[in-house]
Formats: sequence, C-alpha cells, structure tokens
Amino acid sequence: MKKIMLIVSLSLGVVGLNPSVSHAQSLPGKVAARISIDGANSYQISGGQVLKNGTQITIGGSVSEIVVKEGYVYGLGDDGAVYGMMDGNDWSRLTSGDGAVSQFSVTPDHKIWGIGFDGNLYVASASSEWARADNSSSAVPGLPGKAARQVVKEGAYVYRVHEGQVFLNDRQVSIGGFVTEITVRENTIYGLGTDGSIYSMTPNANWNNITPTGAVTHFSVDQEGQLWGTGFDGNLYSAYPYNAWVMH
Repeated sequence: MKKIMLIVSLSLGVVGLNPSVSHAQSLPGKVAARISIDGANSYQISGGQVLKNGTQITIGGSVSEIVVKEGYVYGLGDDGAVYGMMDGNDWSRLTSGDGAVSQFSVTPDHKIWGIGFDGNLYVASASSEWARADNSSSAVPGLPGKAARQVVKEGAYVYRVHEGQVFLNDRQVSIGGFVTEITVRENTIYGLGTDGSIYSMTPNANWNNITPTGAVTHFSVDQEGQLWGTGFDGNLYSAYPYNAWVMH
C-alpha cells in the first residue's frame, strides 16, 4: 500500500438540529467527526481529540476516525496507521510497517479491517502489518475509480461505501440514493444521506428515511436499534426510528 495523506471534507448544506430539549454542551472548536457508541457511553472526536460523554479523554495526538470496543478506543492517525488507548492513557500504535488506510473497522475478535488507498481491503491485528484480505474467503476486489469511502465488517460480510453506493462483498446492493457513511446491524444497513437524515434498507431494497426531522453530520446505531448522531451544533442527539431527535 502506498502511504498518502488524504483529507476529506463534507459540505451537506443543511441546517442543524434545534429541538426544544436543552442542557447539552456543544463540542469546542468545530463540529465533531465520527461518533461511536459503546454500551452506555458515547465517544466523539473534536479537533482530533476524543471525548467520552462530552469529556476529553485523550492526551495529545490527533485522530480522524474512532471505533470503540468494550471501552478500548481505536483511532485512525494522520499517518494512516491505527492506534489504541484506554481512558486517559497515551495512544499506542497498533499497526506496524509503512501501510496506511483511509478508513477502518474493528470486529469483535479485535481484528482491524481497513480500506487501502488503492481501494482494496486489508486486515491487521495489534502489532502486525497490514495484509491483503484472502481472495478465497472474505476478500473484496478493488473498487473501480477511486478508494472506497468507508468499510464496515459485520460477521462474515464486508460492506463498503463507494461514490455514495453500498457494496456487500463485491456487489452493489443499494438502489439509487447517495450516502456518505453507513452502519450495519443484523442485515439492516443504515446510511447517512446528503440531507443529514438517516436512511435504512436491506440489501437490494430501496432506502427509507427513518429520521424525517432534523439533521446530523455523523451517526451510529447501538445494539438496541437506537440512533445516535452529532448535530451541526456539535451536540449529541438520539432517536428511535421515525421519532424526533432528542439532545443529550
């Protein structure tokens, strides 16, 4: 894999949430990047730093993506490597070598799956180098044109977002529409539309808008099916499908 710096900027052109509920503190500096829900705790990025339930827990460093598993935070550094940390501790580099990825996911067995800058799928364990995924099992060939935007590993399946469309392993399963990020829960695909709404579908079906009001910049779905999102004001919101967002 070729190590290249990549910066992606989103401009969704929609207004932020403005519910009647208050008492939540906005994240400082700028709108939060990725959001990850782990049990009863929410994790967000602001200015490259990780906040847990609104309180900063990182000491230095800077990450652009996070995944949290059982209280352990995985972060994507500016060098394309994946780092790990527990609350209040320093970041430790988990992937070794010169390989770099543009986005990553972590499975329950703590394997790290990433999209290389060549658009191909790679896998690594802690303290190991990236290796191209096995073509005979869970491999996904390089997507045409440019690197995929996101990878999600769910069970034996690999989901990726490429030019707004969702691919399951090596085939496109979304019908029209355009999403910027996805979360997968039990064969249901949740996607963030360019209007800031959350949509859902099963493979090869149409997208359904499940948040008809309000807009978020990033989102996650917990194991109970509750949606969590970062509003354009930097605050954390939650909603159940087809219900209004509530600020926390």
